[in-house]
Amino acid sequence: MISTSTDLEPVNGKDKLAELASPAESHDASNSSDIITHKHTLGGHTDRVWNVSIHPTIPLIATASADKTVRLYSAKSFQQVGLIEGNHKRSIRSCAWKPGEPKPVLATASFDGTAGIWDSQTDEDTQETEWECAGLLEGHENEVKSVAWSASGTLLATCSRDKSIWIWECENYEDPECVSVMQEHSQDVKCVVWHPSEELLASGSYDDEIRIWRDDGDDWICCSILKGHEGTVWSVDFAESKGDRPARLVSASGDSTVRVWTRTADPASVAKDNDAVPSIIRPDQNQVWEETVVLPSSHLGDIYTVAWSKKSNRIASAGEDGNITIYSSQPATDGDTAEKWKIVAQKISAHGVHEINHLAWGAVTAEGSELLFSAGDDGVTNVWNVSSK
Repeated sequence: MISTSTDLEPVNGKDKLAELASPAESHDASNSSDIITHKHTLGGHTDRVWNVSIHPTIPLIATASADKTVRLYSAKSFQQVGLIEGNHKRSIRSCAWKPGEPKPVLATASFDGTAGIWDSQTDEDTQETEWECAGLLEGHENEVKSVAWSASGTLLATCSRDKSIWIWECENYEDPECVSVMQEHSQDVKCVVWHPSEELLASGSYDDEIRIWRDDGDDWICCSILKGHEGTVWSVDFAESKGDRPARLVSASGDSTVRVWTRTADPASVAKDNDAVPSIIRPDQNQVWEETVVLPSSHLGDIYTVAWSKKSNRIASAGEDGNITIYSSQPATDGDTAEKWKIVAQKISAHGVHEINHLAWGAVTAEGSELLFSAGDDGVTNVWNVSSK
């Protein structure tokens, strides 16, 4: 994510960086240093770290790097316990753990235009774990930017610079089946993420749009287009579903904003008024999503990554300026039903002078803090304690 001149194009006649207040002026984040504290640094890579993935049930961390490797670390000791290398010929841009498996299975996405599925084998004599490429997913015409497993672990999504999103069934790792190719984005697709409980996929693109996808029984379709950003949508993440609360999504963009979107109507209600529904979308499959809040301004430049904690409901963002911002929601008051968000902490220059490419929330510690992982251009992944206060 090296900045180019196109990153600083004027917005409404003004330089977008000049429009923003400095982080210290945009909020009151007193005692930020007490809320975000450094715990450990995961080293070993020889080039920038693009992505970090935390296994949902096994204490394992995976980091993907421009050095063409994935390094594996214990989530208990933070020591390196494995290395994946040799198959991908260019940067490994993304990695994702498969949920619901008794042993770890990892998917990777590479700038070489392929995605890989890696299976672990433990030597009975030495008890050492070795990693083998169990399957190679080919078909994209250009760099694969992101890879994500569905909550059930039955589907894998990949997206690419070729403007397409592919959905794969991977029951047989050696012979994965592509069940759908979606090509509605008009530019490079930067990211894909699955809803934590529904088979609902979100994608962000260089075309400044977010698209929501679902299976209509015959094929995967775009059921909603979220417009509002004025720059590349680098990152999206779903909130955890709780009770009757509607689905929510957070997005981060090159326009230096973080936005929250809420699904406001179910497909049945939308079917009653479908004049604006494209003909390619069945009325009973369409969804209405609305931008419900733009989070307080805190970043200068592109925001490359945003992560919504499934445990604390906090949102973390980071990007070109190298700062990490933590946002917390506040209860609505005085009859106002809209959820309020405020900045509760910032970590300035979390990777020195380097940009931050990815954030991921981890476990809650015995002391009650939540772990946050940041992957940077400096070739390391930092581990942070984020206190609950």
